[in-house]
Amino acid sequence: MAEIREIVQEGTPVLREVTKEVPLESIRSPKIQKLIAEMKATASRCVDGVALAAPQIGEPLRIFVVSPRAYAEGEDLSEENLVYINPKIVKLSKKREELDEGCLSVRNVYGKIERSERATIVAYNEHGVSFERGAGGLLAEIFQHEMDHLEGKLFIDFARDLRMVPPKEVPRFVFFGTPEFAVQVAEELEKKELLPILVVAAPDKPVGRKGVITPPPMKVWAEKRHIPCIQPATLKGKEALDTLVGEQPILFVVAAYGKIIPQSILDIPSRGTLNVHPSLLPRHRGAAPIQTAILEGDKETGVCVMVLDAEMDHGPILGCERLTLGEWKPSYPELEEKLALMGGKLLARLIPKWVKATIEPKEQDHVKATFTKKLETEDAFVEPGEIESELADRKIRALHPSPGAYTILKTKTGKEVRLKLLPGGKVIPEGKKEMLFREWKRGNL
Repeated sequence: MAEIREIVQEGTPVLREVTKEVPLESIRSPKIQKLIAEMKATASRCVDGVALAAPQIGEPLRIFVVSPRAYAEGEDLSEENLVYINPKIVKLSKKREELDEGCLSVRNVYGKIERSERATIVAYNEHGVSFERGAGGLLAEIFQHEMDHLEGKLFIDFARDLRMVPPKEVPRFVFFGTPEFAVQVAEELEKKELLPILVVAAPDKPVGRKGVITPPPMKVWAEKRHIPCIQPATLKGKEALDTLVGEQPILFVVAAYGKIIPQSILDIPSRGTLNVHPSLLPRHRGAAPIQTAILEGDKETGVCVMVLDAEMDHGPILGCERLTLGEWKPSYPELEEKLALMGGKLLARLIPKWVKATIEPKEQDHVKATFTKKLETEDAFVEPGEIESELADRKIRALHPSPGAYTILKTKTGKEVRLKLLPGGKVIPEGKKEMLFREWKRGNL
């Protein structure tokens, strides 16, 4: 893990130096590669900034990096999008706009500044390959701001109406999560500048027929943001305990972590542990709340944030968001994504209130509790006579894509065929491609 460097502040001489170009033959040297890694790590950990120039960590070189947070959602973040070495602006639009701007090296000061609406830059990436990039909006502003840094200038040299803004307090919290659901929750927190100091995820595991050892989605998310991630096989050991104590968190956040968290761990943060659970507690406690809501034909579901205690999904509720399903008949991945986004937004609203103790949790009505179990292959069989029934439709949607609902039918030739049942009336016959069930039935029954 790359070192997080201290960001130097106004008054430090290096911020007023005109920076030196990096010799092309040196770009791939260990020294420059180490510097780039440290700049990326430092920029990613600054929730109140989206880019960083080398002088800001004391290095008078013509390099700046941009955090992934500055890019449009879904954009390919290859190296040339993140690292700019020996950059030159080759085009600026004549049309300009007034922006509110700040700087990591002039903490808590903001002011109005005019920038061109679009900018085109040429530079080298961290592999020494030249590229050209045009941008508008935030990225165009970043290009101009960072180029000022490389010329020894600060935005306060040009800005007007300078003012002090109190710093936003970001609580020190650790995020426990493993699958894509956890990533979607974490991304909603990130949008509100709530980044964890540490991520705890399940260990890498074999995936697919070839058993390729694959990191969980939450680990990948953390690494892209240079956030440390640990993957203990168990939380009962001294190593995990010491690591978590050493981080000095005031809060833990849990979203689909997948492992039991012992009381010795829950006792560490002063503000306890908040858990995002995708059901309207106390209904559907346990391992499969989303699948069970679909299986049981619930007309309403939702997500709750609760204070975690030693019992399963038993703790007091901090807040809930309801989702009326109505005529919508989602598959498991569709409903999971919707609830993850709702849960992340709800959590982002509740964390500041919880940390400041301005909100009180409410005890669950334990008498109304219902419990779910992990759904296995044996739960996935659909009786041949029920394939087109409402009950089968629920099972198909709930168990898609894994373990996947299936049935076994005898064709008109007397052969038994295993069909994988998919949402939308589709099937995959054994050894064949996906097709509509009615088409398969017409030729085989």
